[in-house]
Order: sequence, then structure tokens, then C-alpha cells
Amino acid sequence: MKNKNNLLLVALVLIALCLTGAMAYIYIALISGHKAVSDRVPEQPNIETEPKTQEEPVAGSPQNVPVDIAAKSYGPAELPGFSDFAVDEVYSGVPVEVNFSSDPDAVNFKTRLVDGAAKGPNFAGHYTVITWGCGTSCMVVAIIDAKTGKVNILPGVNPWVELGYRIDSSLLVVNDDPKFGRETAANKNASIFNTDYYDWNDGKLNPLYSRDYVKEIESGSLSNDPNEVAETFYAWYFACDSKYRDNCDYGTRPDLTAEFKKRFETYVNYDQLMCFQDPTHDVSYGQAKIESGGASIEMTQKYLSGEQTITIKLIKEGGRWKINDLVCPSAPEAKG
Repeated sequence: MKNKNNLLLVALVLIALCLTGAMAYIYIALISGHKAVSDRVPEQPNIETEPKTQEEPVAGSPQNVPVDIAAKSYGPAELPGFSDFAVDEVYSGVPVEVNFSSDPDAVNFKTRLVDGAAKGPNFAGHYTVITWGCGTSCMVVAIIDAKTGKVNILPGVNPWVELGYRIDSSLLVVNDDPKFGRETAANKNASIFNTDYYDWNDGKLNPLYSRDYVKEIESGSLSNDPNEVAETFYAWYFACDSKYRDNCDYGTRPDLTAEFKKRFETYVNYDQLMCFQDPTHDVSYGQAKIESGGASIEMTQKYLSGEQTITIKLIKEGGRWKINDLVCPSAPEAKG
């Protein structure tokens, strides 16, 4: 009986040892397997069946700005246009009361701001532009948000003449009068007059382009508008000192064709660019008529005794408009 008990005890010990070994083996295997899994590179999703969803751009971020506007470079040949800066919607609600604490100078112009804001938006969807004079050649410009009542009195924006803006656009044009700009440039006063283009965005004016009429007068307009080219040339022409413009250097003008310049090689006793002997600066221009062969513009000259009209003809050379011919109504004669 004792031997049987001993054998049973030995068997139990052996079984225990076997179980312990098995458990140790399993533990080692589990540890090794876990390490192998952790070292493995995670599988990548199939880009054809699981495309990555593009995040929506944050308002005001560079991605949210139209590429053609954000990267656009403006110049005389392509000026900023109101349609380039169209707004999404126009506010039709009742304007909020003016918030005089939103601008330190607002309390000084309470009546003007309240009366102007009451008229409702006239600019960039939900803003109201208000202007008033502040002396000779001085104008104050304020912009009020009809939704919030916030006031922005614009420092450094001092239009001499027109201020261009529309309810459906965020473009603001300061001194929106090219004719006046050319006239002041021709009289050497353009240092005080340029046309400046701004984009009104999130309560701030972002400069787009400043049109320098002195440079345009001196170098000729690069505009795609034949009227701009003709009027810029004649602004330069009228600024010449000599009565018959003998001192004007026509040969350097890029807005005249070589063929047209030949007419100045022969002296005549009348003004070849005005078709009469006694020059006048009192002129007006019709809208250009563009045809397949070029463009024509009627320029009317006014005198004390009447008026006459000549036709300016332009063609395109090298991608830019140039004056190529003039058609006089009759033989040049003295007028008074």
C-alpha cells in the first residue's frame, strides 16, 4: 500500500512539472508573437477604394481665396473690375444702430453717421459708404456694417473726385475718374492724383493697384481700351508747350504707328493732329467702334464759332492699340 502511495505521489509531481513547462512555453510564445505584431508595418488603405476626404478650407484662409484673384497682377492693360470681387449676398434687413465705440473718431460725426447708416447698404453686400467734405480737396470716407453697426473711418483715403463702389462688389475705387487723372497728369499735377483700387475684406482695405497717370502719359497707355489709348495720347499732346507742337517728340511715342509718325516729317502750317490752324483743348470723345480692321473714335472740338469732329483710327500692333490715322472733316482752316 505504501509503494502505491509513493508511485501516486511521483506521478502527481511529474504531471505538475509537465503543466508548469507547458505554461512557460505558452507564455514565451505569447511574448514573441506580441513583439512580432508590434514590429510589423501597419497596412495602408487601398487609395483606390478608400480615398482620403479633403478637409473644407477655413474661411479667410489662403485656400478659400479664388486663385485667379489671389494671384492676379493688375496693371494698365488689366485693371481690377467690380465683377472680379462680386459678393455672395446682399443684406436686405434693417440696419443695426451705429456702434460709436467701434471707432475712436465716430463720436465726432454722430449726425453724419446716423443719417448715412439709416439709408442702408450700398457697398459690398452689407456695408454703407458715407462721405463728407472736410475742406478744399478733402473728403472723409466712413464705412459702416449694417449688420453690426461697426464704424470704420478710413485714414489715408482722401478722394479728390469720384469714389467708385457697388452694392454687389467689395471693390472700392478711390478717384474713379481717369479723364481727370489724365488732365492733371498732363499739367504735371498727378503727384496728388492717382486712381487707387482696394478690396474690402473682413473690415480692412487690401490694396490691389495704384494707377499712375504720369507714367501712362509719358509712356503711352497699355490699356486694351482704344479710348484710353487715344485720350492718354492727346493728354500728352495738349501738354506740349509749343503752339504747333514742334517740340513734341513723336518719334518716341509707343502709341503711334511708324506709318502715322511719317506725317510729322514734312512741315505744314496747321496742326496735323487737330486738323486746323488754331488749336483748342476743349474736346470730347465718343465711344470707340471696334471692327475687324481696328477701331475708330470721333473726337469733337469746340470753338467759340462752332465745333468740328475728326475721326481717330487705331489698329493693334504687338497686342496693343496704336493710332494709325486721322480723318479730317474738311481741309484745315483757321477757326476762332
